[in-house]
Amino acid sequence: TKTSINTLISMLDEVETIAKETLASKETQLVVVTWITLGVCCGTIVAVIVACGFMVLYIFKRIITPVQKITESSQLLSEGNLHFRIGVTSNNEIGILANSLNSSVDTLQTLINDITNCLTAISHGDLTQHSQIDYIGDFVKIQKAIETISHDLNISMAHIHNASEQVSQG
Repeated sequence: TKTSINTLISMLDEVETIAKETLASKETQLVVVTWITLGVCCGTIVAVIVACGFMVLYIFKRIITPVQKITESSQLLSEGNLHFRIGVTSNNEIGILANSLNSSVDTLQTLINDITNCLTAISHGDLTQHSQIDYIGDFVKIQKAIETISHDLNISMAHIHNASEQVSQG
């Protein structure tokens, strides 16, 4: 029995040695895997931060900058300045908005030029001057008012002319 116990003890010592070697090997592998995991996590965090930075730059370039240009131009429009163009060229809603504002400015400039020409002609005595364009929307009221002024002045001038002829004949 003593021989068997000694054999068993030596086998147990071998198992203990193998277990310690395996444990040491596994601890080393665990440390390596922990460092690899930590490296992958740090790399992923850096990649996410870089991707977020590019997304912020993209959003700033494609959305915020054009919106700032439109806002500045709208401020000029609200101050009565029609001498600007919004230089936003995109096919999204921001580009559509910029094109709409540019078109509105063009329409306003055309209407102002026509009104100026009509009123200048009337002020110089030309009561035959008519608008050269068709007004749209709420601007039709202005066109009708100019036509009414011109018509009423023509009638007044005709009355003055008739009165002067009657005075001349008398």
